[in-house]
Amino acid sequence: MDIKEKIQQFVENILDAQYFVIEVIYQNKKPKSKLSIYLDGDEGVAIDVCADVSRKLSEELDKLDLIEGEFNLEVSSPGADKPLTHQRQFVQHINRTLHLELANGQSQEGVLKETNSENLLIEVLKDKKSKSVEILKIPHADIKEAKVLISFK
Repeated sequence: MDIKEKIQQFVENILDAQYFVIEVIYQNKKPKSKLSIYLDGDEGVAIDVCADVSRKLSEELDKLDLIEGEFNLEVSSPGADKPLTHQRQFVQHINRTLHLELANGQSQEGVLKETNSENLLIEVLKDKKSKSVEILKIPHADIKEAKVLISFK
């Protein structure tokens, strides 16, 4: 098991069930390495959760001496500009507009109406003039990248 896997396992073990690890990035550079942990939750993740994980992880890393020398530790939510990478992330974005890059090279934008372990249901504008819409069922397996479109309306 490499450093990233050990760290991910440790963090998953200290998180409440409503939170989950999105990504662990370890950059072994001199003079300082960088370790970034991205967390999310079924209803988002608050800064106090990130701070608690950072403190506990820092203590564990010092105890186990997994990272040689000095390092920067960053624990945060993925942020609005990061793609959705886990099925659990989609739930909190129901009724928001998504931009999907599909495995077949096409892209699709629409409002997320429903999600389950296999598919997304998105509402797309079929005709701008009549404002008619249709619901598309898109399997998670067909999604190469999904991003939430930020609206400033």
